[in-house]
Amino acid sequence: MRMTDVETLLNRHGFPLYIYDSEAISGRISRLKEVFNGFDILYSMKCNSNDAVCRHITAHGLGIDAASKNEVLAAHFLGVPSDKILFSAPGKSDDDLRETLDNCLIIADSYNELQRIDALCAGRGMTRPVGLRVSPDISYGPGSCPAVCPGLPDKFGEDEEDLPAHGDFLRGLKYARPVGIHVYTRSQVLSAGALGVCFEHVARLARGWKRDLGLPLEFVNFGGGLGIPYAEEMQPLDLERLHRHVAGLMRTIPQSGPAPVRLYMESGRFLVGKAGVFVTRIVDVKHSRGRTFVIAAGLLNHFLRPAIAGLMDALPLERTYAGPCEPLWSGCNTVVPKAWGRPAPARTVTVCGNLCTAMDTVAHGIPLENAVVGNLLVFENAGAYAAALSPHGFSSQPGAKEILWA
Repeated sequence: MRMTDVETLLNRHGFPLYIYDSEAISGRISRLKEVFNGFDILYSMKCNSNDAVCRHITAHGLGIDAASKNEVLAAHFLGVPSDKILFSAPGKSDDDLRETLDNCLIIADSYNELQRIDALCAGRGMTRPVGLRVSPDISYGPGSCPAVCPGLPDKFGEDEEDLPAHGDFLRGLKYARPVGIHVYTRSQVLSAGALGVCFEHVARLARGWKRDLGLPLEFVNFGGGLGIPYAEEMQPLDLERLHRHVAGLMRTIPQSGPAPVRLYMESGRFLVGKAGVFVTRIVDVKHSRGRTFVIAAGLLNHFLRPAIAGLMDALPLERTYAGPCEPLWSGCNTVVPKAWGRPAPARTVTVCGNLCTAMDTVAHGIPLENAVVGNLLVFENAGAYAAALSPHGFSSQPGAKEILWA
């Protein structure tokens, strides 16, 4: 995206502004369809719930990975079929279940939730297919290219090793029919090998669900976790290698039922993360006791992730700490703003927002060229967990607009 295009949009819509590139999103959709050929791809709406972005993505035939009742209802309003809206979240209320039962495929997060869904369906005199989220006995280690480790205690789903002890309960449900599993281990993974190991583990779980528990297997949601490189030293995900893993595991899914087992995967931030920029203006540059502060409009309240990165930079973490703390922070050196406009030599600055709190600081002591009042301050990788994650109402500041740019 050229600086002149950004200036035109800021002059038209004001600042701060999110700009999402529709062509970049379309390109990522096409690539993901190639890698996961034969899967239903679900867009993770919590990454970016902007209506224009969601309409663009669902127009390409993608379903929705919904993490709340409101996301289910928004996807239904967009015309997404109920079998392509999967609702997975812990702690669903009875109202959540009642208001979404007819509009999506619910993934129960616990045996207790399955029992409540069964009672709800019984009260309506109907049966419904449901899934169960399973917590695998593997996990990822730290960093964006993690080792695969033993499973950890988990707030999500039910432990896979306890499934056999609940076989009678699962088979005995009369109205909520458990017909599939959902496994999601962690987001922001850039190792095709680690993702492949996890996906293969899910395939083994699916075989055990059918063979050992004697339960029907109509679908498997492999989750996702595909990351994007935020820092220069991060290598992008090897999609060719991931494709080989996926092609191999598809042959291991049991297909003895009356219809093929439906395979789902969740896109996470992969589709939109690198397709967005957050742009604001430098409104002041000032000096205090040997430090230079660059102040811009609408940072912490409209783009929270850089403020969290600034906080993490200031903490006395071990040098080897790699994170991540998703979706708030993806590791060191993952937020590097750029200034566009009138040229000026690089100088060491601290970049802050215009809120009345010292926490509104997004970068400490970084070199920044063109740090001039009136210039644009640009943050890349702002398409996911950016506008959707930020506390826009804080301090009653003007809002940040979002534009889908073609």
